[in-house]
Amino acid sequence: MTEIHGDDRRFPPALADLARVGVDYADGEGIDFEPYDAFSSAEETTHWLRQWTGNPELDGDAYRFFGQDGTGGTAALWYARPGRPLAEQPVVFLGSEGERGVIAGSLSDFLWVLADGVGPLEVVQFGDT
Repeated sequence: MTEIHGDDRRFPPALADLARVGVDYADGEGIDFEPYDAFSSAEETTHWLRQWTGNPELDGDAYRFFGQDGTGGTAALWYARPGRPLAEQPVVFLGSEGERGVIAGSLSDFLWVLADGVGPLEVVQFGDT
């Protein structure tokens, strides 16, 4: 299991496997999620979060972006549990239209959501109803 130390960007094996296998979009009938093959850089993460929030002072140290949906919304591991491995951190989704939410309690929980045929935006929208 990977723990965050400074700007550690080592990709957890489960995410590397997901990127290698991919997610089937099935012409809109499958899962709307494109996994990355590496975490976004610290600079990209900070830039994206500043644009998304409108806060020019925000940094992205607590987030590791690892995929996106077709609208540009981003899934990330959120380093919210200090001292715990990265794979045990919650997964959040930050949508292109301001949607946001914790979509899984850990990376393994997120992989179960995908295996059930549900994309990250669908989880956030379900939580809002």
